[in-house]
This record gives sequence, structure tokens and C-alpha cells, in this order.
Amino acid sequence: MILAKTLDEARASRHKGVLHNGCVYWRSDFFGSRSGPKEEPQGFLVEQSPSSVVPPHFHQEDEFQVVVRGTGRLGRDFLQPLTVHYTNAYTGYGPIYADGEGLCYFTLRARHDPGARFLPESRPLQKKVPRRHLLCGETASPQEAGLQNLEGTRLEEVLAPQEDGLAAWKVRMGPGAADSLPDPERSGGRYLVVINGSLTHGNTSLPRWSCLFISSGEAPVNLSAGRQGLDALLLQFPRLR
Repeated sequence: MILAKTLDEARASRHKGVLHNGCVYWRSDFFGSRSGPKEEPQGFLVEQSPSSVVPPHFHQEDEFQVVVRGTGRLGRDFLQPLTVHYTNAYTGYGPIYADGEGLCYFTLRARHDPGARFLPESRPLQKKVPRRHLLCGETASPQEAGLQNLEGTRLEEVLAPQEDGLAAWKVRMGPGAADSLPDPERSGGRYLVVINGSLTHGNTSLPRWSCLFISSGEAPVNLSAGRQGLDALLLQFPRLR
């Protein structure tokens, strides 16, 4: 299964939410829904209001997050555009603090999650499974002008591949370049997030902040960069446990 959606398409679902502590946010759904089947992917964009706090919590599914606008903190760690955050299922994290301009980030899962379990009140529901919390804060991206000077494809590690398949890369391609993604055999599902330039998928052009989801077991995917080139994040989930 391969799914694709642009930010403009996802914006049609944009809706407001308020957490129990008064934190206001807006959510735009790319894939999945709050009540979808467990097997479907779930990806959305969160716009957290200025000077707000998302309390510590956990989810029951593995999760990537990518900051795309604003600054803030995850616990004691600084957040800025293109910070990549990964957590295993049932791993607690937070609080997430948004600075004065707010904080905008993708939340991406290979399988449906029913929602945040806030801590400490949900501690009895937190299964005793391997926990993992990783943060990569240096994934700076060239502007489109820089992409136009690239030739071919460059693949750079963001998270070095681990034994269970977890990994993340920066994918940079020159204008019109075509190539295939690394072998997905050990993947539990993948997201490709367009950071700059554009990606051609079938007959569709996917511009900045578009998302492509590739399910586990899918054949290697061929990529074609648009006329401005392509700068993207490839986020690979560990094999299903």
C-alpha cells in the first residue's frame, strides 16, 4: 500500500482541539482518523498554540515526529524546524512546550493509535515493553536554489539503521533525478516527508510538506524529483513486534 497527500489536501480536515490542561491545538489529518482500524497508518500535522504545554504522555504505537515551524522544548531538549523525534510504543515523553510563536510538527505512525495516555494518571496502562526515545536536532535543509545545483541522489543518515529496522535518512535529489529508495525488506512501514522541492508520484506532483506512506512489504519504490529537485526525510519504522 502506498498513500500520498499534499498539505493543501490535508488542510481540508483541519480542526481545533483543547487538552484537559487548556492547551489549544489544530490538527490536519493526512492519513487515518481517530477511529480508524488498527492496521491503517495515522499521520497528521499539529499546530500547537503559542506558550502552551502538552503534558507528558505515551502512545501504544511507535511514532515519529518532525518539527516544521516554530521552536520549543521536549522535556529539556530544544526543538526547532526539522528536529526528528522517535519513540517506541508505551515510551513516555514530554512535556512539549511551545514558545511564543507556537510549534508545528508532524506526528506519524505506521498503525492507528487511539490517542495520548497522559501521565502520571495512565501509568497503570503503560505496558512493560522495551522503551526507546531518540531525538535528532541537526537535520538542516538547503533551500530550493541549493537543490538545483545537485546532481543525482544523496542519501544521508539521520538515525543509523538499527537491528530491528528503525532508521531515518535525508534524501536529496537534483532536478528531474530518478532513483529508488533503500531496500524496505526490514521495514515496519515508511514515511517520506517532502521538505523542499517536489516529488513526482505517478501522475501527481507532491510539493513541500506533502507526505508519502509506504506500508511494510511493499516493493522498492522509485522516486522522481520535480523540476526544483527534492529534499525529503525518509522515516523507517522498526519491524512490527
